[in-house]
Amino acid sequence: MAKLRLLDGFRQRENLPWDAARLQLIDLCNGPTSGRRRACTTGWVSRGQVDRVVTDDEITTAVHEPPARHPRLFRGRCLSRYGEHVAAASWTR
Repeated sequence: MAKLRLLDGFRQRENLPWDAARLQLIDLCNGPTSGRRRACTTGWVSRGQVDRVVTDDEITTAVHEPPARHPRLFRGRCLSRYGEHVAAASWTR
């Protein structure tokens, strides 16, 4: 819901259609893998307008340590260890 709120607010302010390229760029720039230090939702969290589901420490841990019972744990471990020798890996099968 936070992403919808962000995109809809920008869309309305700029009078853009939902398929506007600028909205797609905002979506990419504010995703979890964008490398930005501060997501757009950070202000909302500090004002109590959205709830955090996990802590920063939990996120940092999850980046390096996947859940022990996750079905793709073995695949992730193999890529971590032998990634330079892997040409491709599917996460859907």
